[in-house]
Amino acid sequence: RPPTMENVQVLADRFWTQFLRHYLLTLQTRSKWQAGQLVLKSTTLDIVVTGESGSGKSSFINAFCGVGDEDPEAAKTGVTETTREVIPYVHPNMPTVRLWDLPGIGTLAFQPKTDLEVVGLYQYDFFIIVASEQFLEYHVTLAQCTGQAGKKFYFVRNKVDNDLEASVRRGGGEISAILNQIRDDSSAALRRSGVQQPRVFLISCFQPHLFDFPLLHTTLESELEGHKRHILLLALPNLTSTVCRKSGCT
Repeated sequence: RPPTMENVQVLADRFWTQFLRHYLLTLQTRSKWQAGQLVLKSTTLDIVVTGESGSGKSSFINAFCGVGDEDPEAAKTGVTETTREVIPYVHPNMPTVRLWDLPGIGTLAFQPKTDLEVVGLYQYDFFIIVASEQFLEYHVTLAQCTGQAGKKFYFVRNKVDNDLEASVRRGGGEISAILNQIRDDSSAALRRSGVQQPRVFLISCFQPHLFDFPLLHTTLESELEGHKRHILLLALPNLTSTVCRKSGCT
């Protein structure tokens, strides 16, 4: 039996209602996505990287951004510090993420309390304190000033690949035992200097997929909140692809 005009009208009304609901839902989803993109584009993340000259700060900044030291946008490495100005490096893929090189630490001219006030301690989200050998008094003073301002800080013990090579030449033990010893010694020295529960990450900027670089990533992710966490996730490099790019694998 052919449908009546009344049945056709009912079906048409039902179809039209479903279409409108789907269309409005699509608009709402797109609107929310666009709003989220605007928020991400307006959310900034400012990270201070500091340490004495020669500790590998520039290489750390480059590894954090997923660029090689030879890339045009990379922080210059192997350069003797001649200025006390804070130098910003904008993330190549996330322009609202900036890493700030705080120079001068370890020199007689460095005055932590005064210098941190000058650079505006409160405008930064967290601090990475880099050392290539021992953590010394000025590292501790910097951490204490940062902590007193309510800012989080993380100790990075860089160039552990050099330590491992030196230990192997001396006929040292297992790699895991050597790394644990470096971590324990660094943490113990910081605790003796008054740093409570120091967090020390052992890294090699030339082998970021090894050691504690991935752990540093996940720690930062877990301790940031809201949109800052989201832009950090977008900014962090894929460590596997970084390794391939640096080693030339295809």
